[in-house]
Amino acid sequence: MEPKLFYCTVSINNRQRVLASDKYKNIVIRYLQSLHDRKCVRIYGYVIMPNHVHLLWEELRPNGREKPMDCLLRGTAESLRHLLRKEQPIMLERVLHTSGYPEGAIWETPVKTTGISSERELVHLLHMMHTNPMRANWQLCRDAGDYPYSSNGFYTRGKDLFYMVTHYKDWVQQG
Repeated sequence: MEPKLFYCTVSINNRQRVLASDKYKNIVIRYLQSLHDRKCVRIYGYVIMPNHVHLLWEELRPNGREKPMDCLLRGTAESLRHLLRKEQPIMLERVLHTSGYPEGAIWETPVKTTGISSERELVHLLHMMHTNPMRANWQLCRDAGDYPYSSNGFYTRGKDLFYMVTHYKDWVQQG
């Protein structure tokens, strides 16, 4: 698989706020870290919102037989379903019984994916992702650098809380 940089938006079915709790966000983080540690992806940016995830990543190789995105979706869906079944069965019911999706699907498909071809586009998307938690409809933080489930802290404060972000300049230098 030839490495390519993608901007991806992965949304929870029926816009349910499954990822509102840090416990649920940490499931996504765990799978992203695993893909990073196995050198399947290079993550240049991310933000985990209550009902969706934005990623700027480069796919480097499959994780076994699965593409990195398929691995992320399958793994997180299994873990989220298990936790929701135990802790929030009513929300699980709302997520799983959305018309048009296979039974048991947590994530909307297809994933919204766009190939990135320029530094300017990449920087614009990083800014858009990083300011998302501050938008009026979310109000998750006052300063984007304070939102822990985002790569913003890496770029603005040099702190990568989850040890998985590669600076976008590394991608630019490859080109």
